[in-house]
Amino acid sequence: MPQGADIAGFGSNLITVDTVQIHPVGDALTKGSLSLSTVPLEALDDGRPVWSGSSLNSILVIAAVLIMILYLRRIVDLIPYLIRSAGQWRQAKDIEDNMRLTRDRDAIASVMIIPFCLVLSYMDIWHPSFMDDLGYGMRTAAVGGAFFVFILFRDILIAAVRPRGRDTDTYRLANRTIYNYFILLTILLSITCLITTAFNFNSLNVKALILSEMALSWLIFAIRKEQILSRPCGQFKAFLYLCGPEMLPVALLTAAEVIL
Repeated sequence: MPQGADIAGFGSNLITVDTVQIHPVGDALTKGSLSLSTVPLEALDDGRPVWSGSSLNSILVIAAVLIMILYLRRIVDLIPYLIRSAGQWRQAKDIEDNMRLTRDRDAIASVMIIPFCLVLSYMDIWHPSFMDDLGYGMRTAAVGGAFFVFILFRDILIAAVRPRGRDTDTYRLANRTIYNYFILLTILLSITCLITTAFNFNSLNVKALILSEMALSWLIFAIRKEQILSRPCGQFKAFLYLCGPEMLPVALLTAAEVIL
């Protein structure tokens, strides 16, 4: 009805009003399109997908929680030995000489891979540009794949520079101590992630904190490994054994993040 038109049925001079034309809903859809999101409503935050909205991430989080519950007793029993090994390298040898502790340590280190990769994915610690086009679940899978490549490359380098003779046992001990620090680091990162998420800390500050924790843990491990190897091998050979298997895999991941 045009502006100022008479209202039908009420006479020509009774009331005139400003009106707005109202069309059927179908007319609004004939000249355009209506796009519906395929992401569940609970997986959105202000219209953007969130990390927890991924089914894969949710399943892995549940698996990580169940694993922590199942291994809780063994983790609690092992932690004092791990902390002492971080303070003094000889304690690492005591763990290796104890079959039960070694078995528990290796099993716990294996299952800690899941929460470790989840923390890295959630805090976006390792993020090459190709991951921008991936969903959050696939980003977690990419982080897991990169961690697998890291382990494989490190094992290849360890085998390639393995010494012969009486240094073999010491070399094996030095390389396996990384499991001690990996377990402690994963526990520390998980606690950091939980606390900072609960109190809604700034994500950039949290990322810097996690990177600092990772760097510090790796530095302590490198120092302890050098101390173990320097006694039978000498400091120069110990440094070479440290550069190859430990520094090159880290450099590979760093280069991959920059290049890819």
